[in-house]
Amino acid sequence: MHSSDTTSFYRMRLPHWEVNRGVYFVTMHVQGSLPMEVLDSLRALSVEAERDGESKLWQLRRQAFRLIEEALDHRNDIDYLVRPEVAALCTEALRNRHQRGIWLMDEYVLMPNHIHLLFQLRARELRPTMESLKRWTTQHARPILRLRGSLWQQEWFDHWSRSNEQDERIRMYIRNNPVKAGLVKDYREWPYGSWNDPELDRATRSVSG
Repeated sequence: MHSSDTTSFYRMRLPHWEVNRGVYFVTMHVQGSLPMEVLDSLRALSVEAERDGESKLWQLRRQAFRLIEEALDHRNDIDYLVRPEVAALCTEALRNRHQRGIWLMDEYVLMPNHIHLLFQLRARELRPTMESLKRWTTQHARPILRLRGSLWQQEWFDHWSRSNEQDERIRMYIRNNPVKAGLVKDYREWPYGSWNDPELDRATRSVSG
């Protein structure tokens, strides 16, 4: 079992539950990649979670994740994250935080309009860690993409894994995301994943065990 010592719990459009040195599955998506009707549905789920409390929290989180993923995987008009220069700076940011001991990166994939991460947070809270990642990547992506605002949507989806078994299910989900989205037939063919990142230290990657 992984850590379950809660350090923070707060709600925006989505509920966010942080634990000490947690193993997290995080999804970040590009600004404008979720249609307004999906954002409205997420707001409604957040209100429902606020009303019903923890009794329905996990069910509502699963509903929210399904809404987000279906919308992102079926939208093909935003491809920022797989443009080579942007993909390179995003992977550099992920590796840098691994090398500096901010997190222990296990698995990641860059999709055209979103990114999935599985990592163990080592020494910091999740919220400032993600905000820092968003700021750095936005700063460097703006001149490439000619953006005025942020590269990223304000909020992200996060879920802390409770066991090695959950880690493995998340790992396989991340690997199969390009296949599920119809981009490749075998995940190993997708160039923007941790499995094709020769600079990510394999010796220290796995969060399980």
